[in-house]
Amino acid sequence: MRATTTVTLLGGTTEDEYGDERDVARPLRTGVIASIIQASPGVGTRAAQVQLPDTGTPRTIRSYACRLPANTDMTGVERLRDERTGAVYVIDGLTAPASPINVPDLHLQLRRIT
Repeated sequence: MRATTTVTLLGGTTEDEYGDERDVARPLRTGVIASIIQASPGVGTRAAQVQLPDTGTPRTIRSYACRLPANTDMTGVERLRDERTGAVYVIDGLTAPASPINVPDLHLQLRRIT
């Protein structure tokens, strides 16, 4: 993996005034090296065309591919923030590929939300 940035891993929940559980973007780990690139459609990820329900305006939802070091603890992590750009991504998928030779990097499928 060739790192392009560092990220903050975000997650956690809290209760609101009604006792309902809500997601919070609490930093769980910071300074994690990462590689984030926009994924090409048709290579395990996609760029989806959607329309906004209220206006019918077409939008393109782009996917991003991310790699993190193999030993990264992802327990409770739901989002990540690119420390270089400030962009926040939601994690759509996580794969830990198997290899008999070495411990490969974690592969994440992301969607940008800010």
